[in-house]
Amino acid sequence: MIKRCFISVLLLACGVSAAAQSPEVWRKLRSRYDVVYPYVDDGTIMVNRGGQRVAIPGAPNGKYGYVDTLGRVLIPPIYDHATRFHNGFAVVAKSGLQGAVARTGRPIVPCEWQHLGRFEAGVFIGRQEVDGRARFSLVDTAGRAIPLDCDFCASEFSNGYAVAGVGGYAADDTPSQAGLIPTRPVEKFIGKYGYVAPDGRMAIPAQFDEARDFDDDGLARVGMRGTYYVKWGFIDRAGRTVIPCNYYSVDLFYRDRALVSKVVAGGKLAFGYIDRRGRVVIPCRYDEATAFKHPNTWVGRDRNGEMAYSLIDRNGNPVLEYEVRCLQDGGEFGHAVAAYPDASGVLRFGIVGISGRILVPFEYDTITIFTDLDPETGQRQARALAVKGETEYTITLSLRQ
Repeated sequence: MIKRCFISVLLLACGVSAAAQSPEVWRKLRSRYDVVYPYVDDGTIMVNRGGQRVAIPGAPNGKYGYVDTLGRVLIPPIYDHATRFHNGFAVVAKSGLQGAVARTGRPIVPCEWQHLGRFEAGVFIGRQEVDGRARFSLVDTAGRAIPLDCDFCASEFSNGYAVAGVGGYAADDTPSQAGLIPTRPVEKFIGKYGYVAPDGRMAIPAQFDEARDFDDDGLARVGMRGTYYVKWGFIDRAGRTVIPCNYYSVDLFYRDRALVSKVVAGGKLAFGYIDRRGRVVIPCRYDEATAFKHPNTWVGRDRNGEMAYSLIDRNGNPVLEYEVRCLQDGGEFGHAVAAYPDASGVLRFGIVGISGRILVPFEYDTITIFTDLDPETGQRQARALAVKGETEYTITLSLRQ
């Protein structure tokens, strides 16, 4: 028989999400609605009646509406789909078409768009199918539409620009996983990418083979096709190349470090880190690596067919004096499940904090870590299920700023 025990562990974390509302309001809303989303956006909380927290593809998922932080109804559950409020407005849908509403519930954009992005830079970006082709427009808060002179446009603006493209479309033959609805459109855009401004002008001409959103630091990742694959680099908001397209892949900058990769001898990928000036801070020498979303990060090296992981700081210095195995990066709060051999050489599992502190000792047969909601308060919490011998432990990792 499996015995069940409960353990609480203090986890020091930075950037923990707060509860959507007070525990009293949370419980009241839970009694009135089938789903209460645990976030406050512009003073609103999204709710659902007749649906479920995780929608099953193809199945009805109730009606969406909004309440305020005291639980008072702002917009009754009348929409087939809805998004969280952002910059004062939310995108909603009826009969398969999307529009937008204000916090008062007043419709500001009619539900007549195949897709409507979030409200950014004073406008929405809308997409409609006209004669079998995608047409993109900027839509203001009066519902007026200004057509864009491009064949592709991203869903919304990011740091003042939106990715836009000139070209055509081709059948997307990317295979989908069996039993799942394809996550990619039936067609994919083929052409050159640039960036459009909120006034509709093409601020950066379409010249790139790939392009991503501008980040808050004013840099965007762009790609140019090489002999064998697309090579990536960065441009600034003036369209100038800041870091040449020399990398197989580039990630966003976190703490002035971007995770990059290069193809090395044998056709393998090696990972390292650069700073915003393009200088190589940590050479591409790792077989696996993660971004610096926290002060330290995990990297891995292949040791005779088995991956061994190290925790390093932003200059590449080791934080732990030893390597661990079987890493399961928890991500959200910076903790990770890892294994380390005991005196007999058997791998035992524990939990390591992003600072390198051992939160749960290496003494369990298995550990599975996850985050969920406290049903009583709506607070996000980190928990783990650990097994040692015949005993199963539920470990609560209490969060503190």
